[in-house]
Amino acid sequence: MRKILFFILACLMLFYFAYWRLPSTQDVVLKLPEPEEKTILVPLDSRPVCTTLPQDIAYVTGVQLILPPKELLDKYTKPANTDFLRIWLKNEARNAKSSIISTDLLLHGGLLHGRTHLANEEEQTQVITLLNELTKEQSNAKIFSIVPRLLVSDEILPDAWYWYHLMRYSEALDTSLTFGDFASAQTYAKYDAEIPAEIKAKYLNIFKASENFNTKLLKLGSKADILIGQDDAAAFGLPRMTTERISLNPNASKARLTSGADELATLLVTKSYLDKQAAKPKIYVQYADPKSKFMHAPYMSMSNDQAVREALEIIGAIEAKDEQSADIVLFINYGNDNFKPNKNTVQSIQNYLVQGKPLAIVDNSQNFDTDELLLPKLTSENIELNKLTAYAGWNTLGNSLGTALCQAAVFVTRKAELPQELHPALYGENLRLNINRFLDDYYYQKLKHASLAHDLYVNYIDSRNLEPDDKTMVEHHLMAYTSLRAHQILHTNLGRTPFYKQEGKSYYLTDIIPSTQLPWNRIFEVDIKAHPKFGVK
Repeated sequence: MRKILFFILACLMLFYFAYWRLPSTQDVVLKLPEPEEKTILVPLDSRPVCTTLPQDIAYVTGVQLILPPKELLDKYTKPANTDFLRIWLKNEARNAKSSIISTDLLLHGGLLHGRTHLANEEEQTQVITLLNELTKEQSNAKIFSIVPRLLVSDEILPDAWYWYHLMRYSEALDTSLTFGDFASAQTYAKYDAEIPAEIKAKYLNIFKASENFNTKLLKLGSKADILIGQDDAAAFGLPRMTTERISLNPNASKARLTSGADELATLLVTKSYLDKQAAKPKIYVQYADPKSKFMHAPYMSMSNDQAVREALEIIGAIEAKDEQSADIVLFINYGNDNFKPNKNTVQSIQNYLVQGKPLAIVDNSQNFDTDELLLPKLTSENIELNKLTAYAGWNTLGNSLGTALCQAAVFVTRKAELPQELHPALYGENLRLNINRFLDDYYYQKLKHASLAHDLYVNYIDSRNLEPDDKTMVEHHLMAYTSLRAHQILHTNLGRTPFYKQEGKSYYLTDIIPSTQLPWNRIFEVDIKAHPKFGVK
C-alpha cells in the first residue's frame, strides 16, 4: 500500500514539474514611460470598448486620453448629461492641442440613445456650432458620427413587438428600390401594411434626422477629419440607404464614410499617431479561408474585404503585396457553415510565429460558434500565444478588425521609436492587452455569456436589467470565473515560454490577476482588466 502511495505521489510531482510549474524567474517591473502628450476623447458612450480600449492604445503611443468626468457620461438607459458635456468640452478644448469627438454623445447622450432620440434642429445647431468653434482652435480635431443601426428601437414597447417587421421592411425597401424586383416589392408592401403608422414614422424619422445632421457635419470636413460610420447594419436597409444619400452630398469628399461604430475611436487614435510617422506600417492580409474574403459578416454593411480595406485606409496603413515585404501579417479567420479552422490553419499560424513575423489575428464566427473560432484550436495545439502581436474576437468583425489592426500597427511602429531598454515594457504591455482579449472575447463572450444568461433566466433574474444586489452577485461570480480562466491560460505556453528575449535575458509572464466588473446593469458586456506580473531569467 505504501509503495502505491509513493508511486502516486511521484507521478503527481512529475506532472507538477513537467506540466504545471512555471519557470523560476526573478520578479521584474515592466512599465512604459508616462505619456507626455494629452488628447481629449469624447467617447461614443461609457462602455469599456469606447473608453478603456482607445485609452490603452493611446497609452502605448505615448498619449494620455482625457475623458469627461464619469458623472457626465451615460449609464445604460440613462443618457449622458449633454448640456454639461458641451460646457466641459468647450472649457477643455482651450488647453488641448487635439481632440477625438463623438457627436452621438454630445447630441443624443450615447449610442443607445441615438437609436430613439430624435434630435431637433436647435440641438443639432448647438452641437455643430460647438464643433465649428473647436475646429477653429484645433487644426487636427477628429470627429465621428454614427448612422443608427438597422434595429433602432428593439428595447422599447410597443416598438419591440415589431422589430422583425421593421428589419424586413427596411431591407425590402432598399432592395425593391435598388433592383426593382417583384419579390422585394411584395415583401415591402406586406410589412408596410402590418407595421403601425406611428411606429413606422418614428423609425423613418430617426434616419432622416441622422441624414440631416450628418449633412451639416460634412461642412466641417475642411477643418477636421470627419468619419461617419454605421452601427449594426446589413448589406441592405435604411442604414445603407442613409449612408449612400450622405455620400452624394457635394461635401462628402471631405469626409470618410465607413461601417462600424464601437471601434471608430480606436481607429482615430491610431490614425492620429500614424499621421505623425514618416514610415507607415505595411500590412499583408491573409484569410484562413480565401472564400470568406467576399462574405458579409453579421452586423456589417460591407464584405469582409471591403471592411479590411476601409480600416487600412482610415488609419493610413499600407497593404503589402506579400508577407515578405510586410511589417505585419493580418490573419483573418471567419468561421462559417462551410469552413472551420483546421490543422492547416493552425500550422499557418505556427509558421509565422517561428519566422518571428508580427502577427495579428482577427477571430470571428458567422454563427457565434466556438467550433468556428481559431483560438481554441491554437490553445489545444499549445501554440505560443504570448508571441502574437494582437488578437481580437469580438462579436462583430468590425470591432475585432479595428482592435487587432490598431494594436498591431501601433506596437510595430512604437517599437521602432522606443530605445532598446524599453522594449521589454512594450512587449509586456502588449501582452496585457492580448490577455484582456483572450479573457473577454473568448472565455467570457463565447464560453460564459450564454450559460450565465440562462442561469439568471431560470432564477427569474433579468440579465438585461439587473437589480443592484443581482449585479453584485454576478460580478462576484464572474470574478471567480475569470480568475480561474486566467490561472488556466497562465499555465499554458502563455507563461511557460518567454514572451520576449533580449541580450541573454528571457522575460516571462508569471501571474495574471484579473479584475472583473459589469459596466452597466446588464451582462452583454464585461469590463475585464488583466494585471500581469513578470519575471526575468
